[in-house]
Amino acid sequence: MNKKIICISLISAAVLLFIISFLLLPDVVAMQIQFNGQLGNYMPKYIALVIPLIIELIGTLAYYKENNNKYLVIAVVGIIMAVITLVMNI
Repeated sequence: MNKKIICISLISAAVLLFIISFLLLPDVVAMQIQFNGQLGNYMPKYIALVIPLIIELIGTLAYYKENNNKYLVIAVVGIIMAVITLVMNI
């Protein structure tokens, strides 16, 4: 598949997840599940949503420049982090 299409798809998915999470999640978001199943380690929504977005953008841009699959994995990890944050807090 074309590298440009992959990068545009990853960035679009990350931005879409950011917007959906921003609209659905409360102002304080849980970032950890403790051993007893309770949510713990809370942080403000803005920080919790920006961190995976930045990780994904850095991974995608590095993949676009260097065409190395390890950067593609970093971009996918950023998207997975955003999905887990969304699912955990709904």
